[in-house]
Amino acid sequence: MFAVVIAFNQLIDYHIGAAMIARSFSGYLDSFIKGMGFNTPAFLTSYNYNVIFSFNLTGSLLLSLLTLILCLGVKEGTLVNKLLTSVKIIIIAIVIVVGSLEFNDA
Repeated sequence: MFAVVIAFNQLIDYHIGAAMIARSFSGYLDSFIKGMGFNTPAFLTSYNYNVIFSFNLTGSLLLSLLTLILCLGVKEGTLVNKLLTSVKIIIIAIVIVVGSLEFNDA
């Protein structure tokens, strides 16, 4: 019984964390697309922080895709995890390099 409670707690924790990340990603994607001069339809990235319930289609599709990849198997999930981690490390390295070039001793 103790293991079931811990497992259920972990699942809820992972789902809430993943939903928050997907929602944030959707907002960043919307800002990026708008920064390029295009408009995204409101139903793709509709988010409202003043209401109890809101729906975000882009975040939902992202979570569904990641869930499908994880359901395919451990090997595919590990490959996607390695790929996303590599992308994160590359982005962090780019930010550090560009930031160090823009650093100004005041």
